[in-house]
Amino acid sequence: MGNDFWQIKKLGGKIMRLTKYQKARLLEHNWDVYTTDDGEQNCAWISIEPSDGEIYGQVVEELGLTGEGKDVKLLIIATSEELED
Repeated sequence: MGNDFWQIKKLGGKIMRLTKYQKARLLEHNWDVYTTDDGEQNCAWISIEPSDGEIYGQVVEELGLTGEGKDVKLLIIATSEELED
């Protein structure tokens, strides 16, 4: 998938929505598209700080970050949860 797949369109100020194509591609690969309760946005922000412990170190390592900042912010557009066999 090219970089354009991951672009998020900024519409009308701070509202973030995926295009129909982006949603379709996520669904095609068994991802659940995140949508706010009001249905306005297709994203959620989470912030992970060093005080969050091991998960902070794992995120920094996985994303190739330095870990020198006060936190790491992640933009969530979809989730997938695999069930055990």
